[in-house]
Amino acid sequence: MTAVSEEDIGLMRRQGDLADFIRAEVTRARDDCDRRRAQVLSHPDLAGRLRTAPFNYPTPHAWTGYLPPDQWNGHRNSSPARTALIALISEAAQRAHTRYGAAA
Repeated sequence: MTAVSEEDIGLMRRQGDLADFIRAEVTRARDDCDRRRAQVLSHPDLAGRLRTAPFNYPTPHAWTGYLPPDQWNGHRNSSPARTALIALISEAAQRAHTRYGAAA
């Protein structure tokens, strides 16, 4: 999510822009999830990892593409699932870059 202060939120509320901002952020987050999910699922070996620990999804398609936040309750989120997801997503992105980015 885009970093905003309470002051920013108050200003958007007074200007009537807060609802539009929230809708835009939800759309951005959904698009990010869809992109991550498509990248990982396009590689059967990476998708298969979603069925193993620490994920344990019943099928790879059960994963929505959600990546837990970097910060949780004021502390860095270093959960095994988040750490493993970052590695999985990074590998998929690297493969996409190698496959398409180098030719672009």
